[in-house]
Amino acid sequence: MRKGYVIGAIALLLALGVGWYLGSPKWTLYQMREAAQDGDTDKLAEYIDFPALRASLKEEMKASAAAEMQKPENKDGFAALGMAFGMTMIDNMVDGMVTPTAMRKVFLANKDKGPPAVTKVDGSREDVAIERHGMDRFFVRNDAASSSAALIFTRHGLGWQLSGMRLPE
Repeated sequence: MRKGYVIGAIALLLALGVGWYLGSPKWTLYQMREAAQDGDTDKLAEYIDFPALRASLKEEMKASAAAEMQKPENKDGFAALGMAFGMTMIDNMVDGMVTPTAMRKVFLANKDKGPPAVTKVDGSREDVAIERHGMDRFFVRNDAASSSAALIFTRHGLGWQLSGMRLPE
């Protein structure tokens, strides 16, 4: 009799673990969308790791600017000077843009026409893909677009926080 309880308890824990693994990313995205639509910036901010997100965006934007500087059409002096000046402004620009209020506006912009990965995530959409990367990370991509853009979420306790973005190449 006792052996049955132990097996039942193990099966229950295993089912809960699998349920968390499969369902928690969708639940997090749903909660973020609801917070943005309700205008609850405090709740939305709980799902975003702002320092990590800022660092990720700065890195992505600087890498993109550096790649742009290497293009042959941008080799003249004025283009290079403009790009170098632009790279110095990236840090301040990202710091000003990635705030709880700004993120709320991103989520609310064009509710009906916005990018599916941001405003329309609900487990039923076929054009949004959640890619798991181990137990600690998942990416949200738009399957309909042929770009490498993605939202990157990392695990914080049993929940998830938006901690980075991959910009399209």
